[in-house]
Amino acid sequence: MTISYRAGYAVSALLLTGCASQQEAQLPQLRSEVGHLNQRLQNLTNQATALVAQNEQNRQSTRGIYLYPAAKTAAEVQSEAGTLRVSVDQVEAEARGARAAAYPQHRRRGADAVARDCGLGSGGRGDR
Repeated sequence: MTISYRAGYAVSALLLTGCASQQEAQLPQLRSEVGHLNQRLQNLTNQATALVAQNEQNRQSTRGIYLYPAAKTAAEVQSEAGTLRVSVDQVEAEARGARAAAYPQHRRRGADAVARDCGLGSGGRGDR
């Protein structure tokens, strides 16, 4: 009986060693995946924080509209022309701050007409 126990221990030890080396080989891949997931979670957290701030600012605003580029979401404002959805894109750093392209969208009238009425210039791109 003593021999069979020793043989069983030896086989178990060999199997565990094989499993351990296989797991060690997968560790770099798992670490990389966890790193990517952490980065994605951080990006989503930043986007959610910006969206909450954008919504709060717009809820309190009686004039104008607040757009947070990090929110990656259009904001709505009530205008004389009706509900206007505005999104921001192409944020670029400049010497005096930043520049962005605003894209108004309106269902009743063309976006260009609403952009002109809002003083956004041609094409709704913010170039006066």
